[in-house]
Amino acid sequence: MGNAQEQDDIDLLVVTNTNTLWVSRLIGILLLSLWGLKVRKVGDQNYKDKLCLNMWLDENNLKFESREEIYTAHELLQTKVLFDRGLVWKKVLDQNRWTAHFFPYAYKRESLIKGLRKNKKASVVLTILKAFEIPARIIQLFYMHKK
Repeated sequence: MGNAQEQDDIDLLVVTNTNTLWVSRLIGILLLSLWGLKVRKVGDQNYKDKLCLNMWLDENNLKFESREEIYTAHELLQTKVLFDRGLVWKKVLDQNRWTAHFFPYAYKRESLIKGLRKNKKASVVLTILKAFEIPARIIQLFYMHKK
């Protein structure tokens, strides 16, 4: 939004396909590490130029009903979409219309993002990923519980 300071991190919100949140998160974190990108960890005091993977959503659970506050509304409405397959971001905004209570004019701006269709190859990959969802969840929750 053009308001970042020199020492800030980069917050990312990731929306995954249904029933692939944990396996997508695990693969995402592993790929970022392999690519040598800096990811902010729990308790990290140096934020500068690090990615903060602070919001993960499953496309069937897009509503922030327990966090209907001005801070969350601001975070959602200032989001810059980097990639959107299937107009998922429109679904996020539609399911969180309560944000208009805080920022009524935000919904007047048009989205320039066009959705992409899902293809058959992606469907096969998703089926395989879903098989690893429960083990990926268990591993990550165990790791997160320690933190």
